[in-house]
Amino acid sequence: MRSFSAVFSLIALGLALAVPPASALTIDEFDGSQPPVIANPPDGTATGITSAITAVGGTRAITVKAYSGNAALQVVVDVSSGELSHSQAANVTGESWVVWDGDLDVGNLDSNGLGSIDITQDSGTALRLKVISFDYPNANPITLRVTLYDSSDPTGAKFSRATHVLNSQIISVTNIDIPFANFTAFGPNGAADLTSIGAIELSIDGQQSPAADLTFAWVGTNGICELIPDMNGRVIDQCGVCGGDGTSCLDCAGVPFGTSVFDECGVCGGDNSTCADCLGAPNGNAQFDICNVCNGDGTSCLDCAGNPFGSAVPDRCNVCNGDGQTCLECEEKDQSQDLTQLDAGAKRQEALIKNLTKRLGTLNRTKKIKDYNASTRAKAHALQLRNWTLSWVLPVVVVDCNNVEFCISKSNSPILDEYRANNVLLRDLALDVIKKIKKYTKGVTLHSEVASAKKAEKLFQDNLTLANSIPEFQDSCS
Repeated sequence: MRSFSAVFSLIALGLALAVPPASALTIDEFDGSQPPVIANPPDGTATGITSAITAVGGTRAITVKAYSGNAALQVVVDVSSGELSHSQAANVTGESWVVWDGDLDVGNLDSNGLGSIDITQDSGTALRLKVISFDYPNANPITLRVTLYDSSDPTGAKFSRATHVLNSQIISVTNIDIPFANFTAFGPNGAADLTSIGAIELSIDGQQSPAADLTFAWVGTNGICELIPDMNGRVIDQCGVCGGDGTSCLDCAGVPFGTSVFDECGVCGGDNSTCADCLGAPNGNAQFDICNVCNGDGTSCLDCAGNPFGSAVPDRCNVCNGDGQTCLECEEKDQSQDLTQLDAGAKRQEALIKNLTKRLGTLNRTKKIKDYNASTRAKAHALQLRNWTLSWVLPVVVVDCNNVEFCISKSNSPILDEYRANNVLLRDLALDVIKKIKKYTKGVTLHSEVASAKKAEKLFQDNLTLANSIPEFQDSCS
């Protein structure tokens, strides 16, 4: 018997008369390819599973159990005639289950075996069972249970279940609808989402009805499509067409139920402009001249070299298609060496501070000094990076033009002022470390500290001299 979350749930399907076509989303049409599954009492169990092209997911698993009665008699579920019948011999009670979960493992229910099927997609509101016959022996009812498993829960503990009792004889094909609203028994993990069903189980319980015989022709829903869901779980396409390919409602742009149409120029969603003549008439005969002027003389688009739509224009020196340089009278000066020294000066300041903090760290290993050293090095590195950036924000090549009409005076003062300020901060950081070194050498001024202080001052003065050598203002000409 297939295991699931505590209560077995299956469908028994009957065998009897010719069955009319299904009229909605199909779960199983019972193609007759599966041999009978037979169990003998007491408490005998039998299983069978087969590939079935007429069943959702392509497989059908059947479990049969005979509870009580003569051991020589049987409970049989048979699909061999293209219908499904559940039959209990005289005085034999039993139960059977049918499971659709898309695999060939009869021992375990795969709650995501069907993928994710929306059983409401074709406007269905109920599960439908086409019953061919039910003999209602000795006025004993038989109970049908349907369980729908949510595909999101691999444990099978998220499901919805409904029960329907057959308590009268059926002698002709009868549709038994179990509304989705009646699926009110839920699993431990909650109710199933009917738009995401991963397995379906139906059971027929004949424990209270010895000698019962029940025959089904079809199982599905009461929706509008008589199809088995495809590999994507669909029976109705995006256009609402049963078994459609999703194209019947597309507009010319391929949008479902879209509003785009072809214009007079044959353009999808067009505005009739792509084939309009120069007077705006679609497919008209009015012509543009070479300059794209309606009825023009072809001169309005000539460039200074006489070419229609040409790119030649007079430059600022009034030379046609010139490079604009003939009247500038410019000289260029390369100051990359000065910028390199500015960059290197800040790096030398940072290197000095690193060496001084290392010296201080050997004199005092407390956490306070370690934190101070780390903070000082971080400040020095940030200032060095900023002065490196500022060094190369300045132009590498300075242009000096006699014709100032085409030049713009640009100030370098903000850049240089910031560099000078950072230069002061780097010097002061070095001197502060030297001060602390003196403190931890008990006031003894060592030759190395004196030299370091002098070096800090010299680096500061060198960087200041370099910064002061850069022009505060310069012409930018192009």
